[in-house]
Amino acid sequence: MANQINKNPQATNSNIKLSPRDIELQSEMQNTNSEKLLAKSLSQPRKSQSANQANINSQQKDESYKRSMSRVQTEMSPPYNLISVIIHNPIIEILLSILAIIVTRPNSMLGGSVLAFATVLSAYNLHLVNNYQLSGTEIIISFAVGWIVGLIYDYFKLLFTGNK
Repeated sequence: MANQINKNPQATNSNIKLSPRDIELQSEMQNTNSEKLLAKSLSQPRKSQSANQANINSQQKDESYKRSMSRVQTEMSPPYNLISVIIHNPIIEILLSILAIIVTRPNSMLGGSVLAFATVLSAYNLHLVNNYQLSGTEIIISFAVGWIVGLIYDYFKLLFTGNK
């Protein structure tokens, strides 16, 4: 009886010290058990998520969002908390999402970056050949012009094809 190995690690006496190999064996046994449980749970058919989501209404989502925000904001430092309060104001969130849809159009970003690259390349070439002094605003202005050209392209594409 004394030579038998106890299969239940939680039933061991707290005074007994395990060797590193025994600890490793126990962790491997727990890992294989958790892998078996995971495989079993993955093989079982899932309940539809729409049934679970149907029970959640917008009021519950709002309450959950407010609780999460207040919990996270209590963990922030005061300057970050102030920024978080300002940014997550509902009116500011709506304005920023609308602004993000307008500003970050793929064609406008592509147009801005291509025109900025071409302009800076030609300005740098002009600087090398004619010793022209660069002001530093060339890239910003050319990106803005390219961005506007990309927005105009998006507008006409939407007008003629109806696709974004």
